Amino acid sequence: MRILLIGAVVFLAAWFTILKPGGAEEEVPPVQPANAAPANAAATPAGATENTPVADAAIPAEVLAKLPKDVAEAISERKTLVLGVFAEDAKEWRPMADDDRYVRNALEKTNRYDGEVFAKNISVADLSTYGPLINGLGVTQSPSVVVIDRNLKGTLLTGYVDRIAINQAIADARRDSIYPAITDEYLRAANDICERFTVRFTRWSLPTVRGHKAWKSSGLRLLKIGKAQRRAIAELPAPAEWKGFKRQWLSAVDMDLDTGTRTVKKGLAGDIDGAWAALRTFDVDAYRKLDRRFDDIGLTACADYRRS
Repeated sequence: MRILLIGAVVFLAAWFTILKPGGAEEEVPPVQPANAAPANAAATPAGATENTPVADAAIPAEVLAKLPKDVAEAISERKTLVLGVFAEDAKEWRPMADDDRYVRNALEKTNRYDGEVFAKNISVADLSTYGPLINGLGVTQSPSVVVIDRNLKGTLLTGYVDRIAINQAIADARRDSIYPAITDEYLRAANDICERFTVRFTRWSLPTVRGHKAWKSSGLRLLKIGKAQRRAIAELPAPAEWKGFKRQWLSAVDMDLDTGTRTVKKGLAGDIDGAWAALRTFDVDAYRKLDRRFDDIGLTACADYRRS
């Protein structure tokens, strides 16, 4: 939602860092937001239904409490869980088996996705402690690697497996449980808009040639993408249960467009103080409310910060 504003910040920083401009103000077309949102646009209409991205953990609280604390916390935080199952720790008179050691070392180097994956090594002798998670998977030998997604669906890898195989199992678990299937037709179309325009915004670039004209063209291209996104959102018909959400979304996009336009306009005019002042008018609270709404209803391509 705020990606145009981020582009404006990049534009402003590069513009003043590289060229240190000054001079007369350039004409930048004003934003023309059709159908401005009412002040109470954030209200959710009565009876609205919302898609839940993924089901809550199916383990009862009393059972969860019996699991090791670190594992229970990982499940509560909806992380992907990876358990490396090995024979008892090596002793001076009994070294760890080669396969166990190789898999253990491979597991140490697997992807953690910025803390979204929790990995732990456990002993075969302690398997009963993890019964609620692994019963039914047939974990009977070491080495084994159990990957449990956020829906508590487990995948078992037995015997020697390398880092690539474990990483693939982790990626599959995240793909199957983090990104929900959106069944509501309107929400699916809304998510598609976010995907499409995220690509367009990320493909926007700063000028590759010198001169004020090139910078002005780059700034106008950014604003053009933002206005096209606004039109796509406005033209998407919303059923009654999503009209309040659509008003909230358009209100935030109008704010993003207005802030971004004034920032670029001031920047092109060489007014750095005015540009930064324009940026500070962005309503962070309204953005956070909408971002949480995106997350709550499962619009994975729209939410900047995924919590569910």
